[in-house]
Amino acid sequence: MKIVLNIFSRAFIALYAILTIIAVIAEMKETGFQSIHVLYFIGAILLISATVTNLPWLVYLSLVLMIPLVIFTGYIVGNLQLPHIIIRILITVLLSLIYSCSVRLVKK
Repeated sequence: MKIVLNIFSRAFIALYAILTIIAVIAEMKETGFQSIHVLYFIGAILLISATVTNLPWLVYLSLVLMIPLVIFTGYIVGNLQLPHIIIRILITVLLSLIYSCSVRLVKK
């Protein structure tokens, strides 16, 4: 059970990163390329690599840094939506908690 939770938590975090990349690509098609989009790609790659290499601190840092990035991008693009930000915060907290539990269980 411990291993299954660990695999699922890593898979959900990777899925979150992949969906973020897809959303950024869709936004780039609408608004055109902006330098902030590079930060999303770097953040998503860091997030995936952190889960693969088992660096919990980098997973948490990457997840948390995505929130100001979303706010800043919304401000720059002119599409700042509070419900979207709240949902991203909730997803970040949920993914962090699930990952934290899975890492603790595997260490025991």
